[in-house]
Amino acid sequence: GTSGCATMQIIIALRVVPSEMRGRAMGAIALGIGASPLGMAVMGGLAEVVGTQEALALMAGSGLIVMLIMRRLLPELRDRVIM
Repeated sequence: GTSGCATMQIIIALRVVPSEMRGRAMGAIALGIGASPLGMAVMGGLAEVVGTQEALALMAGSGLIVMLIMRRLLPELRDRVIM
């Protein structure tokens, strides 16, 4: 599962950007992967304070809110078809 996710996150990002933007897309992916330990630390601290299930719900909810905000602010991403 992990290798499939790692492969697909790169493939999807590279398919939706023009060829001249692929370097930037790879940089964004590397930035996201590099920020993972920070997110894990926040998740662990939150789980200790409010509990595991509540922490998962809060993190998933905040991710959904950020996605909806980005969808609203960046319509060019909303209109792209990944195929």
